[in-house]
Amino acid sequence: VFRRSPVDVEYASIAAKQMLLSFRETCTEREIEFVLVLIPPCSDVQRDFIQPEFDDAVERLHLSQADLAAPGQLADRLLEDAEELGVRAIDMRPRFRASEEPCYWRSDLHINTLGHALVASELEAVLKDGLED
Repeated sequence: VFRRSPVDVEYASIAAKQMLLSFRETCTEREIEFVLVLIPPCSDVQRDFIQPEFDDAVERLHLSQADLAAPGQLADRLLEDAEELGVRAIDMRPRFRASEEPCYWRSDLHINTLGHALVASELEAVLKDGLED
């Protein structure tokens, strides 16, 4: 949790931007288009599917609204950095929020088959754009 060391939020953002630069450089060297796909945590986009467990964790960990907002803020900053660096980015938050079905497995909160299908549909559009160029 970043509240123990708020400066770690800044460090995390800096580290993420450095990784973007490194990935972009590696892809450029190999003439590959780097596409960043932002896959958010379930708690940011489909909290209703895990609400009782989530509420319990929030209570036990004494999390504040600021604590809960940190992942979304870091995601926003990552997308801003990607734009600044000319890295194509796909933000899956709107697609996952719009889904009426869970995009995550309840057992471990990784994206499930539907989540993967939504990501694949976004990447399919990128591939089609690349083939048309």
